[in-house]
Amino acid sequence: NLICLVRRVGIWLTTQRQDDGWETLRRADLEAWLQARSQDGVSDVTIRNELARLRGLLKFSEARDYPLDPGLFRVRLPKLRAESLPRYLSEVDYRRLETVVLQSTEADTCQACFDRAWFLTLAHTGVRLSELLDLRLSDLSLAAGYATIRGGKPGRDRVVYLTPVLSHALKRYVNQRPDVPDDDHLFVLRGRSPTARTIQRRLAGYGQQAGVQVSPHRLRDTVATRLINQGMPIHSLRKLLGHQYLNTTQVYARIYDETLYQQFKKAMSRLEAIAVDDWPGVDISVPVLAENRIEGPA
Repeated sequence: NLICLVRRVGIWLTTQRQDDGWETLRRADLEAWLQARSQDGVSDVTIRNELARLRGLLKFSEARDYPLDPGLFRVRLPKLRAESLPRYLSEVDYRRLETVVLQSTEADTCQACFDRAWFLTLAHTGVRLSELLDLRLSDLSLAAGYATIRGGKPGRDRVVYLTPVLSHALKRYVNQRPDVPDDDHLFVLRGRSPTARTIQRRLAGYGQQAGVQVSPHRLRDTVATRLINQGMPIHSLRKLLGHQYLNTTQVYARIYDETLYQQFKKAMSRLEAIAVDDWPGVDISVPVLAENRIEGPA
């Protein structure tokens, strides 16, 4: 990933800024590249991550006496724009997607077991795609009903719990998993660990069959939304998702949720039982301004 990033930056600098190499790179060049990325529609989070990776490379080079402009280290991270809400699947769409996957993976073949296992792992635990691909056989505790996520963000281990449906799918897959010498990755396809792109393509294919747009991260948003809608405390959800900061998890509390709607309906039904005569009288012919006080008993 770093090599691809450096290559992309190098090509842009050569074509857009006529830059000859890292020795001639200046702060203005790097800021221009960041601005170009933003104009291309790249998200602020991605731009910040790319700049952070470049900074790491520059610091590595500086520590080895490579000539660099000190101004490069004063380039500020771009401010995040207003945080967008998670793009989760509705309950109807998720159920339709899950039905398609389960029906398509009924056969007792290695590939069918593989697809069912990784899909349910994403959909039932909310792990990141990188965490899914890094799972090892030794991380599974099927008898105890949990899996250990090693080195997740921000570099901490955590535990995710396995539903009965997921446990059954994982047991079924492990029995079919090919024996690959010197590779203890849990998920193996055609004798080697799959790439992130492989999982993304296969999931998108199932989504196309179900008529929904879906990605691994959208499944993560979906399981988080479903859990918080069922009343899971935000602090518990934070631990499950592996968020470093609580405000990262709190974004899920901002979206429309079924729990709030049901509570609203129950409260409103009790309010509607109050007789009309018991409601306080308010003259609605004239708007009540903030500076106007209503005289009368409290």
